[in-house]
Amino acid sequence: MVTEGSPGAAEVERWSADHELIVVAAGRRSVAELFPRDDRRSPYDRPQRSLLAGLYSGIAPAGFSYNISPGCGEIFQMPMWTRDGLAAGMLIEAIPGSPLEPVTRLSYLDDPRAFTRTLEKALAEHAPRIAERIDPGSFAPLGPDDLLQGAVTPVVRTPVAKLSTGRVALAIGDAWITNDPITGQGANLGSHCAWVTAEAIAGGGPYGEEFGRSVAAEMWRVAGPVTEWSNAFLQPPAEHVLRLFAGAAVHRGLADRFVNLFSDPVAAWAVFSDPAQVDALLAAAPEVSLPSAP
Repeated sequence: MVTEGSPGAAEVERWSADHELIVVAAGRRSVAELFPRDDRRSPYDRPQRSLLAGLYSGIAPAGFSYNISPGCGEIFQMPMWTRDGLAAGMLIEAIPGSPLEPVTRLSYLDDPRAFTRTLEKALAEHAPRIAERIDPGSFAPLGPDDLLQGAVTPVVRTPVAKLSTGRVALAIGDAWITNDPITGQGANLGSHCAWVTAEAIAGGGPYGEEFGRSVAAEMWRVAGPVTEWSNAFLQPPAEHVLRLFAGAAVHRGLADRFVNLFSDPVAAWAVFSDPAQVDALLAAAPEVSLPSAP
């Protein structure tokens, strides 16, 4: 297993002489050299969002909150258990060049108070329901180590590399697929890939190219919907998805169903990619007055 910060392709080649299979789960140098970009499955060549993730105090507890600011981005907020107990986790996904982007690039260490005040103002404008639950006197990041800022270029890589030793390297998790966190599937997909690979290895070899392609095909049964779903949510929502959002905003049952879909990405993408399935969900809440299509 080659992990983050490990050496590059030359070392993977060398190690393969003593192992039947090399599984690469992360690692910037080895990933770039061994597993080229799969253009068929990678529609983006640059980050689609500027990100600010953090853990905060001073936000009254509530359930999962998904806020869309048209043309600016998305803001997710949910309760999370931390070393200090229950805290508010929040992810801001700002469209590059939008009015929401500057807050994702602010330095907390340079001026913690200015960072917090600016973030409060941004939430009031782009996610007012979250802002209503903020206590200005206690709202702040838990600490400087509880913030993460940056950007991700979504990419799917070729999962199997033939090595000079005649052995193969298999990419799983982030080494194979890097998705924007907009649908929150990164850790789950990495775990799924690890289980699929472990079960295949336990089933026996030979561990050659055919084995690698078979494992990749099995992983793609979940990774495909996750990738399609994540990439689609980086674009303006389709009309049927907007109608689902509108219904979930006023109907608790629809909102619960929407949030629960995040735990089943295959079912989630089946719903979000199919207007008929969305219509079926909306029809199950007849008491809600839903907006008509434009």
